[in-house]
Amino acid sequence: MSGQSSRRPAKQQGAVRQIPLEIMELFGAPPVLSTESRAQYDALLSRIAATVDPKDTIEWLWVKDITDLTWEVLRLRRLKTTIVDHAIPFQQLMAGDDEFDEDLSGAEALIEMLDRCDTIEAMIAFAARNRNALLREFDQRREMLGARLRQRPAEIIEEKATAHQGAEHRPRVRLNERVRLID
Repeated sequence: MSGQSSRRPAKQQGAVRQIPLEIMELFGAPPVLSTESRAQYDALLSRIAATVDPKDTIEWLWVKDITDLTWEVLRLRRLKTTIVDHAIPFQQLMAGDDEFDEDLSGAEALIEMLDRCDTIEAMIAFAARNRNALLREFDQRREMLGARLRQRPAEIIEEKATAHQGAEHRPRVRLNERVRLID
């Protein structure tokens, strides 16, 4: 395939969507900590918006909620990794200088941190469940809207048929060379 690009369509490459200014104003400040990247949050928001393709304000608000919950899951995963990587310093921080036992090995410190990691895992699971429930709500709403849109042409056809049947019973007026004839 010389000369041809092997690039996939933009949707498959993590396309981004421009978020309308009035929607951004509605969202307010993002839940980004000072140690986190606002640019990464904005990129995540844009990619989720491109994937979901929101059609109205309600869907935009759901995109924001989905993004915030996804961001929270990512944050908690980073926190868990940091805790495991820095088990002894974290233990010292949590216990205070007076209670810290410098003789604990990394493995012992990790064992001490398991309860904290379990708590973080529970928080991750909670945020992920909320996000997934929101995605199901989104799917259900789109399904309902789709069903309404699919039903609407049938209603229009039925309305036209009813109107046409009513028209057959009305007298028709024809013009025939300056003379109006009524059937």
